[in-house]
Amino acid sequence: MKYSVGDAVVFGTDGATVVRAITTGESAGRSWTKVTLGFPFDSPAPDIVEPRTDHGCLAPLSEVLGPGGVPAVLAILAGPVPDSEPTTWGSVRDTYLTMIGGITPDAYLDDMPAVLDACQVAEVVRNLTARQHRQESARWETQTLDEARTVLVSEVALGAGIDRIQAEAAIDEALAVNRLAP
Repeated sequence: MKYSVGDAVVFGTDGATVVRAITTGESAGRSWTKVTLGFPFDSPAPDIVEPRTDHGCLAPLSEVLGPGGVPAVLAILAGPVPDSEPTTWGSVRDTYLTMIGGITPDAYLDDMPAVLDACQVAEVVRNLTARQHRQESARWETQTLDEARTVLVSEVALGAGIDRIQAEAAIDEALAVNRLAP
């Protein structure tokens, strides 16, 4: 098993979490390993069985943040908003949902999405926040922005070793560079 208790990891499209316990056992002649994750912000703590971790739904936080870490993610938020983006609502929706793995309630079925890239999540937060300031947001845009922002807050908080309020403030400060803070 490549994870240890206390490791900061990212679970699918739920964001950053901490490995709370690793349990091994045997039933029906098969060995199994269960990883218990503890989400830091009032989220349920799912149990992940080891074969699912090989599916790509669990990755070390350092890999998800990339070589630049939290500062690189915040730099993306502070970066310029693209001049052009898809024009039809369907194109916009497809673009951003593809970038964040199509966060949906059925994400926990057999086709569990891979771990989201923190830089892509930051782009979605930046771009949808800019759209929200330019025009009235559609319901799906608000929901997508809320989900992406929740994931980003957890990654920034655990990656920088700060709490949720400080992470939200850091994200808002980075977005304020382009006058995009809520």
